Amino acid sequence: MNNGNYAAQKPYPPTDAIEKDPRSARSLFALRDGELEAISEYIYQSIIFGEVYPKLATLLEGISITEMKHYKLLSEAIMSLGANPTVNSRVRTSLIDISSDTASMAPYAARRALKADIADETAAAKSYREAAAHSCDKALSALLIRIAEDEEMHAILLTGALNSIKIG
Repeated sequence: MNNGNYAAQKPYPPTDAIEKDPRSARSLFALRDGELEAISEYIYQSIIFGEVYPKLATLLEGISITEMKHYKLLSEAIMSLGANPTVNSRVRTSLIDISSDTASMAPYAARRALKADIADETAAAKSYREAAAHSCDKALSALLIRIAEDEEMHAILLTGALNSIKIG
């Protein structure tokens, strides 16, 4: 899948090469739940900031689409490991209230949201790399490292967006 400029420009390793090991699937559920939260958060933010920052909204939506791909790949990996990729998570978003004075509040709210997003992407990349290091399955490790590369790219893109939003 080519997701424009929101994912590393190389293919994802195939999930069908992952060997069956249902116990290993447990560690993937938390990673996959994080993707579902990221999808929801980025779509929400793209809507909230869309009027004031259309380029930011496009970026957030593009990253969300990449996170959807990660969610699907992790679900396929869970299946390959021999487990059922059921969804048992609750999705949360961080409330952004800029409705009272959009023009003056948007820069502060956007910068606050982007700082949180950057921290989340950095933590996600670290979690993927740690999971890859602990996996005995080379195909699964390769997939997790590839996803980590996207998360690191997202942190860079979001940092660029953060730096473009000026206060005052």
